Amino acid sequence: MKPSLMGALLLSVVMTAVADESVRHLRHHPVRVFDANGHVVGDLTIFGALNGVAFTVGNATTVVPIERVQDASRRFSATDFRWVAAVGVSFASSDCSGDPILDLTNGPHATFALRRGNVVTLYFAAEGAQRVFTANSFLDTTTGCQQRPGFGVEGWAVGATRVISDDHPEPLTIGY
Repeated sequence: MKPSLMGALLLSVVMTAVADESVRHLRHHPVRVFDANGHVVGDLTIFGALNGVAFTVGNATTVVPIERVQDASRRFSATDFRWVAAVGVSFASSDCSGDPILDLTNGPHATFALRRGNVVTLYFAAEGAQRVFTANSFLDTTTGCQQRPGFGVEGWAVGATRVISDDHPEPLTIGY
């Protein structure tokens, strides 16, 4: 009887040590986002109930959300992700050129990403309060640029940009 009790006690100690090592591994190895080249983009983080990756330009930090990739049949990938980008933005120009007006925001610093083909650009808002801009065109990323002269849009001017698809091409994956 004593050897079986000793065996059970030893087994319990070994199982506890293995479980403790697994928890320690998870604490010291964060879940990371990788780009199409296998390079680490950053740790997977959450802001405003959205999963994403933190980026910093100057003293402005934001979290850029990611989403599962869908195919043409609208089926989701089990493993591939992409940057979440605005589907429509306003411009002061009449032809959707120049910087957009930041009226949508993600992250702790007002930002949004805009996709044009395979290029995803992250726009950071300039410092200061929102103000009303006069927009003269609207870019719908599925149908293209539409002239819409003289409508007001409350938002921010662009303070900085970063083309995140240059450094971190899609598809993105998640792992350790």
